[in-house]
Amino acid sequence: MIAPDSGSPDSPDEPSGLEEGERVVDAGVLSERRARRAEAEVASLRRQLADECGDGGESEADPAGAPPEARGTAAEAALSASRVAAHRVEDLVALVSELDSQLPVLEARRRTAELGARRAEEARLAHERESGALRAEAERGALALRAAEERATSLREELAAAREEARAGADRELAARRVTRELVATATTALAQADSRLAAAEETARALAQEAGRETETRQAAQRDAAGARAQLDRERRELRHTEERLMRALAQSGARVRELEARWVGIRPLSASARGALATEERLRARTGSERARTATLGQEARLARSSTVRSAGGARLAPSPPAGRSNRAPRAVRPVAPGEGWLGRALVALVRRDPVAGADLALALLPLHGLYSGEAADWDLVLETSAWRVTSTEPGRLAEVTPLPGPRGRAAKFRLEADVAAFAALLSGAWPRDARRRGRLAVRGSRRRGRRTLRAIAATPLDLRSASRAGLWLDPGLAYLALARAISPAWTAEHRFVVAHELTGEHAGSWFVSVDGAAPLTVTATPPMEPAATVRCSDVAFLSLLTGEPPPRGEKAALRGDVDAIALLRTWVARAQRGPA
Repeated sequence: MIAPDSGSPDSPDEPSGLEEGERVVDAGVLSERRARRAEAEVASLRRQLADECGDGGESEADPAGAPPEARGTAAEAALSASRVAAHRVEDLVALVSELDSQLPVLEARRRTAELGARRAEEARLAHERESGALRAEAERGALALRAAEERATSLREELAAAREEARAGADRELAARRVTRELVATATTALAQADSRLAAAEETARALAQEAGRETETRQAAQRDAAGARAQLDRERRELRHTEERLMRALAQSGARVRELEARWVGIRPLSASARGALATEERLRARTGSERARTATLGQEARLARSSTVRSAGGARLAPSPPAGRSNRAPRAVRPVAPGEGWLGRALVALVRRDPVAGADLALALLPLHGLYSGEAADWDLVLETSAWRVTSTEPGRLAEVTPLPGPRGRAAKFRLEADVAAFAALLSGAWPRDARRRGRLAVRGSRRRGRRTLRAIAATPLDLRSASRAGLWLDPGLAYLALARAISPAWTAEHRFVVAHELTGEHAGSWFVSVDGAAPLTVTATPPMEPAATVRCSDVAFLSLLTGEPPPRGEKAALRGDVDAIALLRTWVARAQRGPA
């Protein structure tokens, strides 16, 4: 039997696909499958037909062995099978012909389906790429969103902090305004009190000026009297000298005459009248000489009293001594040019070394750059002072030398090396010649002795002068400067005073120093005040030496004074007087 055709195009068991693109592809594939099934069925029918025909031949070959009914039935069955097979073959041939006619169309459909599949695959791949790009973009957007959220959180925190800071700043500003208002009220009150005190001081000053005018007239009259007394005294002294000379000559003559008479009238003879007259004349001359000397002493005492009366007022108030002729008493006397080996600073340096060697060494090193101002050549040498090493460099004549610390001597890198102790080096710096400085301590030159001796002579010939240091821009520590001045200020000047003046510096070398005046004791300089400062002087570090020496300060650098102005004026007067030296 021939199996029914299960590969018919109308078979409901064939899959039809789920999507439109896949439906086209499946139709071509099904057509090919159907064609292959049809060919297979044709081949199968042919084999069956051949098998049946072969069976029929065998039956015909042996007709005697089978009964006639069986042979007829078999023949009919074979005939009907052949007919069915022929019909089936014809159907199959028709189907194959139909399939062959449809094969180009199916092939075209297959190619179209393959092209559509490729396009669909490309579209799918493009869609996947686009989806990946979109996913990456979405991920980047998510990252950016998270970063933006974090930034927003940070900005919110900063905003909150800024608000807190602004609120705190507003509170501080309000507090500052309250303090400012209180300070303004206090300052206004103090200003009113100061105005009243100033008015009273002006009245007192006018009264004192009138009193000073009267005292000046009295002093001028006393000076005129004293000048007349001095002139009279000089005339009487000259007359006295002439009288003494005449008396001495007369005494010599009378003595010779007496000796001659005594030689002639020895024995018990009484003296003659001429001898007694000569003796009387000698006695009178001696008495007159004594009276003239007493008178001279009296006139000298009167002249001294007249001079002393010019410096005291009638009520006992002390007045300033009259200035020399041609000089105003409103400005302090200018500091005299200091010659090498002279001046207060060299003496103060030597005295400070004796009292405090460490501070003396610091002051000597601070003043050493001054020798570059007077050096005629560039220099580069080492200084070994006690146990410390220093490099001294002078690159250009007429400029301050540079003194920098070293961990140790440089050896051959330096032109020479000066080894000294503090006493000998201070003596050399204060103007002593090298051979005199060696008597004070150790002073030796290592290396080029010619350069060393020339430098030693240059250091000894350098005048120590704070005015030159101020003009050259030398920085001098206020503690060292006041320690040097303390050695030059006489305790007799400060005997009746006791106060503290604070000196505040601004700038690179900012700090505070407290100068204490305690009666006849030497001035002291400390970093903390021993008692409440009576006054405060505030200036920049570049204006300190100018203020100390009375030089004009740099442009825009003025000192601010606060507190007891009289204390500042006293200290400034002592400083200027110490720098002037003995009159």
